Amino acid sequence: MNNAMDTQRAAEDLQLIKATMVRAKEALSIGGAYYLILWGIIYLLGYSGSQFLGNVVSGKLWIILVSCGIIGSFLIGRKLGSKTVSRTGIKIMLFWIFLLIYTPLWIWIMKPAGWTKISLFIATVAMFGYIVMGLWTDTRLVITGLAVTILALIIYFLFPTYIGILMALLAGGTMIGSGIYMIKKWKANHWGKT
Repeated sequence: MNNAMDTQRAAEDLQLIKATMVRAKEALSIGGAYYLILWGIIYLLGYSGSQFLGNVVSGKLWIILVSCGIIGSFLIGRKLGSKTVSRTGIKIMLFWIFLLIYTPLWIWIMKPAGWTKISLFIATVAMFGYIVMGLWTDTRLVITGLAVTILALIIYFLFPTYIGILMALLAGGTMIGSGIYMIKKWKANHWGKT
């Protein structure tokens, strides 16, 4: 009789562990949606500025936007901090910090010619980050990262003159749309809304 109760108790404990893991993954996933929207807006504004403003002005605009993005990301992380597994959240934060540090280093090392190549490089580095996040948290981030990378390459090779505005609309729009979709999907799963 004791053996049967131990088996039942182990099964209940296993279900509790699985439920906790699902909740932690969902919390990270919904956080990913907010980051997608935030950085999608930054892409929209930054690439629009790159298309229509001079190099000096658009460079300053990007510095302001990325600074706002870092602050916004910190605030999102802080708001969601109590809902996510802290060790994973810290690893994700450190990953993005190191990626932000390494990106200008790689640009300096490679010295790509022209703002279109720099734009393509930065977009693909950021999307690589989303792909890695998706491997840890939610496969929809992998899909978003791959989709934006493919869009960026198509834009670069077919429409290089319009890379700024097209990246703003397509890449920024894809990120914003993906984030909104993820939030709606999460709400539908948890609140019965669409």
